[in-house]
This record gives sequence, structure tokens and C-alpha cells, in this order.
Amino acid sequence: MTTFRRIPQRITQRISQRISQRISMTRFRFLLLPLLLLTALAAGCAGIGGPPPDINYYALEYDPPVIDARGVFPFVLRVDRFGISPFYDSNRIVYRDADFRRDAYIYHRWWANPAEMVPHFLARDLEATGRFRSVFVFDRNLPATHVIEGTVETFYERDEPGKWWAALTLRIALIEADEPDVSRRILFQRSYTEQEPCERKTPRALAAAMSGAMARASKAIVGDIHRRLQKTADADPEGGASMP
Repeated sequence: MTTFRRIPQRITQRISQRISQRISMTRFRFLLLPLLLLTALAAGCAGIGGPPPDINYYALEYDPPVIDARGVFPFVLRVDRFGISPFYDSNRIVYRDADFRRDAYIYHRWWANPAEMVPHFLARDLEATGRFRSVFVFDRNLPATHVIEGTVETFYERDEPGKWWAALTLRIALIEADEPDVSRRILFQRSYTEQEPCERKTPRALAAAMSGAMARASKAIVGDIHRRLQKTADADPEGGASMP
């Protein structure tokens, strides 16, 4: 008759511990190997690709419009920061290459958000006419007789098979700052839409085309503001334009 001896408990515990340690080491090796492979692959890709490309920044460039008029209005104009459509509320250059689709360049950007860039140029163009006592931008601490508010509704590159276009739409309001009657405070509110073809299919050509579109829009806006304030000056001869 065969006799079985009971193995002491301390021996069984040591055997179980060694088996558990070997299982744990095996699992660790299986987990560590993919991690090492991914790390090596990432390092290899970084070495092959090199540093990321530089980001190119673009700005509008155009000459202020010329207004054929004499005399200086006794008006102080303030140009506020514009509102902007959420599609273009960034300094990234947005383009449209298909219906219902918008995208943006990664390495090509505007120097500033269009909501800041457009009113800056408009204030510059108004001041360049020499027709106003003072023109300043964004500073609400300075008193002004009239305020120019606006919205950048479109500011993008429209890609078509044969040509690219710069698309610009601005909505402008001229407001009399001291008018107590709200219904009479807005002197006019209008939209201005311009499109300019790009000479080449490049972001730099887009910046040049957008500059042309902004130049035409600004000339129209400055002309409308001048004509409207001319009416105000004519209606009040004592406070009207002072001749040099």
C-alpha cells in the first residue's frame, strides 16, 4: 500500500511565490517590449523628419485712399475692435476648397486676428484723409464724437479649380456718441463685400489679394463716413467743417 506524505505548508507557499514571480516577470516583458518598440520608432521618426517648418506670418499692405475734399471736420472718431464670425476668429488663414467645408493652414497665418487688423487699417485710412480733428483706435478712455463699430463677416481664401480668390465682407456702423435718442444714434449701417483674384495659388498671393480687397472696401467706407458727416456739418454751420 502506497503512503502519501503531506508537504509542509511553508514549502508550498515558497513554490507559489516563485511561480507568481515568474508569471509577473513574463507579463512585464510582454508589456515592456511594445513600449520599447514604440519609443524607438518615435525617436527614429523625429530624427528623420527634423525640426518642424517655420510659421510664415502675413499682413495687409496697401496705400490709404485719397479723398478729394478740403477742410477739417470738428469730429473725433474712435474705431472700436470689430466683432468677427466664429469661422474666422483666429490668426490662422482660413480657406474654403469645397461646399460646406472650411479648413486652415498650419504654417501660414495672419500677423493678427482680422478683428484687430481690419479696424487698425480703417483708422489709419480715416486719419490719412486729414478731414477729421482726431482718429484713434480701441481706446475707450478718450472722448469721441463718433464711434465706428463693425463686424468681419468673411475673411478667407476661396479655392476654385481655375483660380483662388480673397473674400472679404465687412459690416460697418457709424454711431453718434453723444446722441441721447437711441433710435437716432446710428447714423448708418452697411455691408461691404469685395473679392479679389489671387495671382498665384499661394498664401502670399492671398495676402496680396486680400490687401486689394481691403483697399477697395476701406475706400468705400471712408467715403460713406465722409459724406454722412458732411451732412452733419452742413446741418450745423457753427460746428461745421473749419476751412484752412
